[in-house]
Amino acid sequence: MASLVASAHYTHNLDLNGHNVCMDVPETIICVDCGGVCHRISYADPEIGFQPGDVVAYRCSDCLDRWDLVFDES
Repeated sequence: MASLVASAHYTHNLDLNGHNVCMDVPETIICVDCGGVCHRISYADPEIGFQPGDVVAYRCSDCLDRWDLVFDES
């Protein structure tokens, strides 16, 4: 199992005051071991979504490696 800090392209969901409410993280990423597709296996809290610093787990459909990523705001 690998653990990485990731910066992803995501959109901020802002409230009326411009405060970050939640962030969107990708459904899939590319496996750095085999080049296959890793699907997100973590679920966002329905009330607050994903927040910066959350650990998001992915599983590769080809080699079955698991990747735990920590997404930041950058």
